[in-house]
Amino acid sequence: MGIISVELLADALREKLKGRNYDSESIEKLAEYIMGFFGFEDRVIDNMLSNEDRDMFYFLEDNGILRSGFEDTTLEKGKPWRIHYWILNKDEIVRAATHSKKQKETEFDSAYHLYMNPDLWKRGEDKDEH
Repeated sequence: MGIISVELLADALREKLKGRNYDSESIEKLAEYIMGFFGFEDRVIDNMLSNEDRDMFYFLEDNGILRSGFEDTTLEKGKPWRIHYWILNKDEIVRAATHSKKQKETEFDSAYHLYMNPDLWKRGEDKDEH
């Protein structure tokens, strides 16, 4: 799967967070905030996050945008060590963004047909002539 862009992530967030009083500007800022951690990578190490960032990542995990994972390794002195990661859930991001775009297109088509249908703009007596 390719790189997740800020725009794609914002579309996915719009879909995932609709009905929760997030305006478009807040969603775009959130997408930029998230991508600031990931850049061109698809995972980040948990220990680089502040507590506030981690709370946001748990929220995003609950909404399907992120997944968590871990890797066990052994340090030089033989001590086991576990590294926790946050991973972009690319499949779900693309699915949600695609659904969001289809919904926007449907809304546009409905509005287009409503306002561009000439019969709807005729007055009562004009309609009887046709």
